[in-house]
Amino acid sequence: ALIHTDYTLPPSLGAGVASTLGPTPAHATPNDAQNQRAIDAYLKIGLDTIHPDVTLMWLNDPDGTAHENGVGAPLTRTSLTLVDGGIGRIEDTLRAKGLLDRTNIIVTSDHGFSTHTGALELESLVDPFAKTMADGTKDVVVAEGAIYVRGASQPARVNAIVAALQRRPEVGAIFTRPAANAGREGIVPGTLSFDVARWNHPRSGDILVSANWTETVNSAGFAGTTTETGIAGHGSSSPFDIHNTLIAAGPDFREHATSDAPTSNVDIAPTLLRLLGLPAAPSMTGRVIEEALRNGRAPATVTHAEETVSTPDGSYVLTARISSVAGYRYLDSTRVRRNARP
Repeated sequence: ALIHTDYTLPPSLGAGVASTLGPTPAHATPNDAQNQRAIDAYLKIGLDTIHPDVTLMWLNDPDGTAHENGVGAPLTRTSLTLVDGGIGRIEDTLRAKGLLDRTNIIVTSDHGFSTHTGALELESLVDPFAKTMADGTKDVVVAEGAIYVRGASQPARVNAIVAALQRRPEVGAIFTRPAANAGREGIVPGTLSFDVARWNHPRSGDILVSANWTETVNSAGFAGTTTETGIAGHGSSSPFDIHNTLIAAGPDFREHATSDAPTSNVDIAPTLLRLLGLPAAPSMTGRVIEEALRNGRAPATVTHAEETVSTPDGSYVLTARISSVAGYRYLDSTRVRRNARP
């Protein structure tokens, strides 16, 4: 079953959902009312009617509040407190129903957060390289950090765009299609391969660009800035954006334990399947987070490596920090260093 703010599947549940939960509250900042409705959907319908083996619950705040107000802002802190209270309400209800000691709870975020300094205008930077097509549209399209050069392969134009971006201080890591040697370097000198960011898929663009970042502390005392526009957000290869929250509790997880082994959100599904006694699908790219399980084993080794590429003149040097565990590779962050052109 799926209970969304706008619809319910199967539709036959719709009347009961509307009667139990009422209309979806208007969006607010913090967006606690919508979060509490999602929690109610689990507590009042999930537990009492559907009896699911697995529940995936999306709480859409503090994301919006942090975007609008900034990392560490009073409203952002309030939103976090409200989410914490909502999770506590879930635990209290499970305890009252005698279900808490039989329920595993995983709390994760889909990204970290950084303060934005507002310097990167990617579309403006690539616009001089765009041509107008017969239908009046431009043949270079920017979508978030992805750059698409429409039409047949045009390596010379891709190289020219990358070279211009490498000279801009607000631009951080740049990724392109893998070079022929299948290493970590992209097809354009001084870029990393899409494979490093796991972005090498049929719909990927010609260039992927990350905003540059620093460890500068903002006015609220939180480190991490990127050159994206706006107040705060995510999406770069900064460690402050990549490293997210992962907390697990329940009968199958270790207690009072932390782990430095890298994980990713793609590891959650295989872990859930292990807890259900089901095999992971061969198509899944994640691993079982053994080190978090009560009866699991910590990985024998965790390795950390750096992959560095540079332009032929050495003016743009790009380094990826990569961790590996149990045969799985994780991108930790990237760092750009610019040197004087010879």
